[in-house]
Amino acid sequence: MMAARYIRCMRYMPIFKPVVDCSIHRSHMRTCTSCNSRQKNAQNVNANKSMLTTHTGIIDSSVRFLCQETPLSSLGDTNVKEQNSKTKVSELTQSPLAFNVSSKYPNINNLSHPIDVNIEEKQDSVYMDPLEEDDSVEEKRDVSEMPKELLQQKFSEALRKCTSPSDVLDLTMKHSLTCKQSSNCLTTMWDITKKMSEEQKCLQRRLMFEHPAFPQLCYEVMEAARKMTSQDLVYSLHALVKLRVSQRTRLIQTLVRVCQERLNGFDERALSILASCLEVMDGSKNVDTLRSGLQLLVELWIPKIMSVLSLQTMMRCIGKDAPLSLKKKLEYKALSLMDQFSLPNCQHMFTTLAKIDLLSLPILSVCSNRIIQNVNRIPFWWLIHILRSCSDLQYRNEVLFSTIANYVTSTMYMWQTKQVLLFLSAFESLGFRPPVLLDKFAEQIMQNPESLTLKDVLIILRVYSLFNHLPACQHQRFLDSLTRVLETYLPKIPATELLRAVYSYCVLGYFPQVPFNSLLQENILNELLTSDFQIHMDRDRRKVFPVDEVEASARPFDGHSCRVAVLCCPASSFCLDTMHPKDKLAMKIRHLKVLGYHVVLVHEQAFEKMKEEDQVEFLRRKVFSEDTASDHNLQNHQEVEIRETPPQL
Repeated sequence: MMAARYIRCMRYMPIFKPVVDCSIHRSHMRTCTSCNSRQKNAQNVNANKSMLTTHTGIIDSSVRFLCQETPLSSLGDTNVKEQNSKTKVSELTQSPLAFNVSSKYPNINNLSHPIDVNIEEKQDSVYMDPLEEDDSVEEKRDVSEMPKELLQQKFSEALRKCTSPSDVLDLTMKHSLTCKQSSNCLTTMWDITKKMSEEQKCLQRRLMFEHPAFPQLCYEVMEAARKMTSQDLVYSLHALVKLRVSQRTRLIQTLVRVCQERLNGFDERALSILASCLEVMDGSKNVDTLRSGLQLLVELWIPKIMSVLSLQTMMRCIGKDAPLSLKKKLEYKALSLMDQFSLPNCQHMFTTLAKIDLLSLPILSVCSNRIIQNVNRIPFWWLIHILRSCSDLQYRNEVLFSTIANYVTSTMYMWQTKQVLLFLSAFESLGFRPPVLLDKFAEQIMQNPESLTLKDVLIILRVYSLFNHLPACQHQRFLDSLTRVLETYLPKIPATELLRAVYSYCVLGYFPQVPFNSLLQENILNELLTSDFQIHMDRDRRKVFPVDEVEASARPFDGHSCRVAVLCCPASSFCLDTMHPKDKLAMKIRHLKVLGYHVVLVHEQAFEKMKEEDQVEFLRRKVFSEDTASDHNLQNHQEVEIRETPPQL
């Protein structure tokens, strides 16, 4: 019946001579053909086709044009959904004029050459703009992966909001972590902790180790070590070491062994992080092996290095303990690339040489000249790093130091008080005195002393006393300004800091009454005394009196008892390869002797290398020996001369 209506409609079309809407005609022809192909046999379809071709040819020609020379019978093979085809069939059976004949389109005979045909509207979503983007070119996503991505995004957002290591551990209890998320958790814990004060760090580390989720996180990291990327692996190791997880644990040693296995596959970034980690790690079989492997890898890479940045990364990887021959190879490579050095490369070269403890005068000279020419383009912190690196390397370049000092002086309005103090502290460690900068800064202090903190005052006193510098014609006003600020902090200043401040005043030849009175109070003196370590013994130094420390320090000296002062001093306090004390240590020993103390000297570095039983025996022999630090050496020569070499270790 549907085919009969279809044919009857086609017979009347030449009479009305309409122009068929091309898009609608195409869609209906495809739909009807599809319906015929699905609902009738091939014989009926061929009959319909033969009937259509018995007319004037108008429809046949237009169909061929719109279907791009596709025979009508082939349209029945197109894949049309059965549900949509049934809908089209019902529409056609309800409306005989399903071709949307419009009288405003002239001359249906010209359908085979549709020059002035306009497509006005898109019906039933059949017509598609050929200039629209095709959705099929986009990569189809698996719908099942979307929730996982959303969960990962929410986890990252929650991780950024954490303010303590415990917050991170609480978060790990709510999620099933991937390898990367586990590494990110450890890195975040260290990033949060490193910004805290020392007291807060200790508290947060204790809470971290006591948290029930921390062992589970460590276990997951250990199990996933071999599945991690190189950077996740070294970042995890770095964070755990910085968080002071015991380096003897199975967790740390597993990460170190995995780093050994995958060392050849590390990129420059991973090697740099690994080198920073190894720098603070204690020696062990696995750690020493990894250090040696890293140095061998760097040595093999030297001929292949073509950029300055890569060279500096490799130099930082070898550390201070690398063989001198390897350091020299890297130095020669740097000299060969000198023409490629940019200003940032010159800045980094100071810190890189300090990192490996290599004083290369040719490299430093070239970099210094570049810094001098562009000092106004270098950020504050890089100027500080350059000065500190010069101090570590014991490199002295007066032109470089003067240039930086003059730049700071001329731009004083740009700098905060703390920034100027950092410059002065850096110059202090270099032994370089910038008089113009000191005078300019002193003038600024006198204008606004109330802005200074206790730490600022102590640094200013230390720096100006070390340089033995006071502003010309204003030294009294300058010192009075500092004293007024210091007096406001006297109720809460530590005893040792007060002692240092008074000492600096004395060096400058100034004796403020209020700080001196505070220092001489009994409780301050007792606190200072119970800190220089002392033993109260009998006169023959054979028996130790078990008395309270404060009571022992306050007890007057008599001929029936003896007080022994034990001084643990660094190697810099002695002459080379001897136990002969230098300047300040000799003065301290003289003062202790005047106060009635018997002095025992301990070489700090040599003592730390002893075994525990050797340390006990060494102290017992020194404290109870009658030959320790003979009195006549101090009285006759006003210095201690202990002719004992450090223990052979």
